[in-house]
Amino acid sequence: MNSTDRTLTVNNNKQALNASIVFKHKYKKARRTLSINTDLSNVANDGSSLQDSKNNVAGVLLPINQNRVFDKSTGKISSKVVYTEPLNKEYALELGYQVVFDHGNNTSNTYDFNNSNQKYDIRVDSLSNKFEQDIVQNIPSAKLNYSKKKIKINAGAGVSFVNFSLNNLTTNTTTKRDFTNFFPTVNFTYTYKSNHNLRINYNGSTRQPSINDLQPIRDNTNIFYQRIGNPNLQPTFNNRFSLSHNGYNFIKDLWAYQSINFTTVSNAITSNETVAAAAETTSQAVNANGNFNFNFYGGLGIKAKKIDTRFGVNVNGGVNRFISFRNAQQNIADNTSAGLSTSASKSKEKKYDISINLGTDYNAQKSSLGNVKTNFFTNSIGVDATVYYKKVWSIVTNLDYNNRQATEALAAINISIWNARLQRTFKKDEFTAYLTVRDILNQNRGIDRDFGFNTFSETRNERLQRYVMLGFTWNFKNKGAAAK
Repeated sequence: MNSTDRTLTVNNNKQALNASIVFKHKYKKARRTLSINTDLSNVANDGSSLQDSKNNVAGVLLPINQNRVFDKSTGKISSKVVYTEPLNKEYALELGYQVVFDHGNNTSNTYDFNNSNQKYDIRVDSLSNKFEQDIVQNIPSAKLNYSKKKIKINAGAGVSFVNFSLNNLTTNTTTKRDFTNFFPTVNFTYTYKSNHNLRINYNGSTRQPSINDLQPIRDNTNIFYQRIGNPNLQPTFNNRFSLSHNGYNFIKDLWAYQSINFTTVSNAITSNETVAAAAETTSQAVNANGNFNFNFYGGLGIKAKKIDTRFGVNVNGGVNRFISFRNAQQNIADNTSAGLSTSASKSKEKKYDISINLGTDYNAQKSSLGNVKTNFFTNSIGVDATVYYKKVWSIVTNLDYNNRQATEALAAINISIWNARLQRTFKKDEFTAYLTVRDILNQNRGIDRDFGFNTFSETRNERLQRYVMLGFTWNFKNKGAAAK
């Protein structure tokens, strides 16, 4: 229905500054401390974006020849004071106060090409705006810590008082809003024996909308998918729960780990896509409730001493729900995944190192709008091997094979990446000279599949493929070890 032929030239000047100051003081009384942390960050980005495109929208030609001049900056100052006071041998009280100040500026002016003087000097008011934001947060907090033998517990809460001040300098309008958020946190650790522990954690946190989410003008870089900000956005609040266990038996060389994580998101920043009759889409940032993420993973490993080989099994899975809107109708997108992988490895110092990994994953996507369902398997094989000769010569090779199953809309994909390296070490491994060949089969490319609403997309990115490189490295750490 639509087509575009577009040339986009972007000139950017980006500067970033980060600084941190930390002050810590220990009093004569044990475990009584005072700390002050101050962080400063600033990112400035200015430049221009020149677009020359010929767009065919349902048989109608809509040319665009524009130059967008932009000046964006975001700055943040955060300072936190924490004081700890021991109450007795097991208990300690922690008091904190944090102040965060965010300032953002987003100025964007778009100009049409003037045929009379061959310059970009006709300002497009609908695509031009100057917008600023100021967000101030005051966060007092308190936490009680308990530690005795095998058990450690800390529990507390903070309260965030947030003040929004959004200034649209082009229309001379100001929006002020206040929010109050509660930040509970609980952490429990039970070390029931050496190298074995159980952890339970919960915490709440917020995320402020970015100035790009708030800036209320359209970005028409892609005429068929234009974005617009929303100054009425509210902060996002996350509730995170996790349960994990880790254990290692040194004598048997047996290890195991398990973890379950669950996150709910209130006022998630998502999108409302409005689709015109000619399939032109305008996407605006909006808040939505109902988003969540659940995942689990675990593994077990053991060493078979008779054959001096390690074996491992890993499982993972999860369910992710993302709420969005199309033409003001809610769409619920559920992604479900499950995976199983196995591994085996065997090594002998300065003789050989060999490992093999096999994995398979199942992916299923479902969207409520249009009742669209898609599922497919991905499979992988990984082999890594190093063989030594006289301890200083070695050949290193690795092969990664990935297969993505075909769907109704997309074909199957098979990619094999094979690398090899010949190297020689000197002076107790301090220096290494090597010759490497990357991507011997010349198949390196990026594949990204995306499923949403009733659409499928697959993006294939070209990457640097087969090449040969001669190199030399100097390992300072090995030099220090040799000196000792």
